[in-house]
Formats: sequence, C-alpha cells, structure tokens
Amino acid sequence: MTMRDLEQPDRSNWPIEKDELAWTNWNPVRVDYGVDRKKWTQFLDFETAHELFKTSFCFWLTSKEYEAAINSFQFDHSVGLLIDDIVGAANFADIAYNRFPMIIVGPTGLSYRFLMHGFFVEHVHAHLEKMRAAVGLEN
Repeated sequence: MTMRDLEQPDRSNWPIEKDELAWTNWNPVRVDYGVDRKKWTQFLDFETAHELFKTSFCFWLTSKEYEAAINSFQFDHSVGLLIDDIVGAANFADIAYNRFPMIIVGPTGLSYRFLMHGFFVEHVHAHLEKMRAAVGLEN
C-alpha cells in the first residue's frame, strides 16, 4: 500500500482547537523500565533480533508485500503532515527522518530506518501526551 492507495482526507474541519480535541480513544501506556524483570525472550541485542525478524518476515510475505511493508516506514512524513494539519502545529512533519517514498533502500538501510521510525513515533507520542495533559487529561 502506498499513499496513492489512500483517499484524500477531508481537511475542512482542521485544525481542531486544543480544548476541542477528543481523547476518548487515547489509552495510557504503562512501561516497566526495570532491568531486573527480564522476560525469557530478552536475550538478544536489538540488531540481531531485528535481523532474525526480517528473515522470518520474508518467509511469510510475497516480495510485493515485503516491499510495501518496508517502504511503509516512509509514511512517517505523511503522518506528520496530517498531525500538523489536525492540531495546527508545524513540527511533526519536520522531525520525520523517513520522508522520501520514491527512494527504496536496500537491506543495510532498513535497521536505521526502523530505528528512526521508532524515534519519530516516541516523539509524537510524547508531544501529544503533553497536549493532552495541558487540557487537564493527565493519566
């Protein structure tokens, strides 16, 4: 799936005022950061685990599905643009590293894109949490 496969969103009601944003589907994320409670699956470093995941991922998808999944990291910029439009901000699209959907990278660049995708998602989540807390809806 690419952005061309999606419909054009209706932007007529955007931006939404901060106090009018609906947070009804927003659930708090509880993470235990303690290193003393490792699960049995936590014995590999990230890069090794990611390479093993990519290998098994390839077995279950067609080449077209695999390419679409890998290139979906490049939705970050498009998602950032939509969030900017919805909340009336101008910073989400700028922090997206994965922003050129027509440039396909090889396997060596995928781990880096995956990492940058994670940074983008974490930053967006933290910023939206701050917006939510600003209207008195803290967890």
